[in-house]
Amino acid sequence: MMGRVQVINEIHRNKDFFCKKWVEFCRWVEDCGERLEKYQKEHTDEKCQFQEDEERPLVEKYNAAIEADDKKAVNYLRKALDKKKVKYKQIESKMEKRSQDLKQKGWYTWSYWDMLHLDFPMKGSFPAPPDIVNPILWLFNKYNPRQPNQREQLLLDCALLCVAHDVGVAERKHIYYRGTYKEKYFKCDNFCDGLQRKLDEMDKNGDLQQAWDDVKPNVKTETKQNITPSKRRGLIAWLKNHPHSYGLTVGFIFLILFLVLGLFKAQLRQWCWGVAGLAFLVLLLSLLGGRSR
Repeated sequence: MMGRVQVINEIHRNKDFFCKKWVEFCRWVEDCGERLEKYQKEHTDEKCQFQEDEERPLVEKYNAAIEADDKKAVNYLRKALDKKKVKYKQIESKMEKRSQDLKQKGWYTWSYWDMLHLDFPMKGSFPAPPDIVNPILWLFNKYNPRQPNQREQLLLDCALLCVAHDVGVAERKHIYYRGTYKEKYFKCDNFCDGLQRKLDEMDKNGDLQQAWDDVKPNVKTETKQNITPSKRRGLIAWLKNHPHSYGLTVGFIFLILFLVLGLFKAQLRQWCWGVAGLAFLVLLLSLLGGRSR
């Protein structure tokens, strides 16, 4: 079993992998916020909307009329409020029926408390399909409509390990830098602060170790897949990819050819090795490159 410092060191050694997964996690949170806002617009709790837009202004006027002792206005506004209450009951009945229908379909009712670390314009509870989740809730051990799948669990583990890494290393080595996240929904700084406060507890519970154990095979697999042909095939691929590949190739061929020829042809040795020296000069100049533009 590895300690927290060792886990952080392993994350740092594979920083490119974790930077990529951090970006994927942030996109996932943004997608969640975007989809939830869409369903909120389609299914906003009409009771809250009605109270906000129609009932509250009348209540304020009614209270002002009482304070002013305007009996005529009080009677008029009381009747208007009674009519609003009847309409509210009708809306409530309709919303209840729709809510029951959607619950039978497995839809989940989202409330203010489900929007943890989302910059979300909440206008009352609303239903949405169970495939939409706020991934942040999984990391904070709060309820979600469903369990994460394998890919989602990988991103959750990587997000946790990224925050643990940034807490444990100098700022210049961070995966995420505070104040740099500029997207619409994800309150990234708040999320990192909240998760940071849970790290000691997660470390004691073995959650950090478990996250690393689950992510480690994916790190190795992806690193292996990302090995370029030039790393696998050595000198030949390096020659092909070099900006002065033609000069280097010709230089190598002439150098080897005339060195070998000079070894076996004593009468031509001086001439052959002279050509080999010129080939070596071509090689050297090609390796040094030209003037930078």
